[in-house]
Amino acid sequence: MIKTITIDGKEVQFKASASFPIIYKANFNSDILTIIMPLIEELLKGMDDLLAKDVIKDGKLNLIPSDLATMLENVYSVELVDIMYLLWTLAKCADKEIPEPAKWFEQFDEFPIIDIASEVLPMLFTSLFSKKKLTEMAKIVEKTR
Repeated sequence: MIKTITIDGKEVQFKASASFPIIYKANFNSDILTIIMPLIEELLKGMDDLLAKDVIKDGKLNLIPSDLATMLENVYSVELVDIMYLLWTLAKCADKEIPEPAKWFEQFDEFPIIDIASEVLPMLFTSLFSKKKLTEMAKIVEKTR
């Protein structure tokens, strides 16, 4: 899945693909799960309100950017640079020619990290779980109501 958003007047593509963990590890010498799992844990702590809004429908995660932005505001265990690295890796998956992270981020005068993450990260989270698993999660949510 590819998503294009405008950042500081520039069209930037982001892609969640199977190569994501490999590109992340090659560039940051860390397994993506060491970043994603604490992030997911923190995000899940704030899910109660969102579950009431049916964020999982028909086996799909239906988060709107403001939902994820609210959840990200409650994430304290993940460093901002970790989110930046996630965003850079998603961009690198879409465009193999982008420069190393510091140079890439330097090209933007404005880079609203939380706003961008709230638009792009749902794509990554959706790619982490199979449709079957999302359907199972939706059934669990339905039973809790």
